[in-house]
Amino acid sequence: MNIQEKKHIVQKLLSGTLSEEEKARLSQSPEMEQIWLQQWEQASDRSLEVNPDQLWAGIRQQTDQKNRPWKSYFYKWYSVAASILLVIALSGIAYLWNQKTAAPVYVVTSGIQNLEKIQLPDGTHVCLGPGSRLEYPSEFRTDSRNVRLEGQAFFDVAKDPSKPFRVQMNDVQVEALGTAFELFNYEDSEDMEAILVNGKIKVGFERNNKVVKEQIMSPDERLIWHKNTNKVEVGQINADKYTSWRTGVLSFENENLAMIIPRLERWYGRKIQCEESLLNNYRFTFKVRDESLDVILFIMRQSAPLQYKKNTDESYILTRKK
Repeated sequence: MNIQEKKHIVQKLLSGTLSEEEKARLSQSPEMEQIWLQQWEQASDRSLEVNPDQLWAGIRQQTDQKNRPWKSYFYKWYSVAASILLVIALSGIAYLWNQKTAAPVYVVTSGIQNLEKIQLPDGTHVCLGPGSRLEYPSEFRTDSRNVRLEGQAFFDVAKDPSKPFRVQMNDVQVEALGTAFELFNYEDSEDMEAILVNGKIKVGFERNNKVVKEQIMSPDERLIWHKNTNKVEVGQINADKYTSWRTGVLSFENENLAMIIPRLERWYGRKIQCEESLLNNYRFTFKVRDESLDVILFIMRQSAPLQYKKNTDESYILTRKK
């Protein structure tokens, strides 16, 4: 193969128009594999997102190793080819950078008796309750600040009137401009709760991805949405006490079992079965710090005609004392 033929081969290599016959001729050389390895080890830019496997796969198929003088000539052409590919790659990166692509999404989860504190890109502070999951972007690039929650979380929202803050849950969306509130909505829970500490929030109930009902909340209000009946209740509470769990202490003041049991289940990661007739009959006031669930149930048993039993699967049954 003379110089003109070699030049012709390299030009076709760069344009990607080598015929199958030419590829077959160039792929028969075992020396090209060694050249490939040496070039790759010496390359300073191999961390860039250029696909060297495809480049050298073509090169291995396009080099006649029987012609030794062709090596240095080929390297010059390879340098040109690599430079072209790098320019194309960097140009592509610059193009994508300037496009309005979705920001990377972070996912934070919490475990049993564990709270996770997070600061969002806009300065909003979030305290994630036990057994919960929060998804949020690395930056809010659109005209709203959207996050997704499963479980329990307390939000202290940074003020930005130009970008509403929205929390999306299953069939529920909560919107705020600058406020502090708690949401309690586990996938397997029968009720969803929203508690407002300050400011105002708008709770929207969705059906087929469309808001069919909205409720504006004021400070020290608790909203309960009963998922099975689609009924919504709003009542006055002491919001600071209700949300004290974010300090690591569960606090219950004159609460019934319907409210207490779901929170104990999430805090301890244990299922508590309770007779339905007991859910609204008795009220309790106590705090949970680092006590075991057995201790808490024992205290409750001492103040009401209740008894409990621990099952082999670590779950509990709460019944009326006989």
